[in-house]
Amino acid sequence: VKMDDTERKNRSKDPSQAYNFHLRKDQMIREYHISLESMKMLREELSECVRSESVNQFVNCKELREKYFLLCQDNYRGMIMPPGMENVNRQVPGLLPPKK
Repeated sequence: VKMDDTERKNRSKDPSQAYNFHLRKDQMIREYHISLESMKMLREELSECVRSESVNQFVNCKELREKYFLLCQDNYRGMIMPPGMENVNRQVPGLLPPKK
């Protein structure tokens, strides 16, 4: 998409748009890192469960395994979207509440 000179001038005159863009971007990055860390903690908890349960791991670690699998399927890794930035097409059964 090409912008003409008037659009570039109008865009550069309003620094609040650029500032708000960077604030939103920083918030999204922060939330994504938090979701990755929570996923990492869940993975460590799952590996500890598998080690301790050994033979009964398929029964006793089922909830952790299914939750981790759902997080792996989600592109956002279970990230909670900031208000106003929700993705309309995001649907992960079992991880997100159904849309009304």
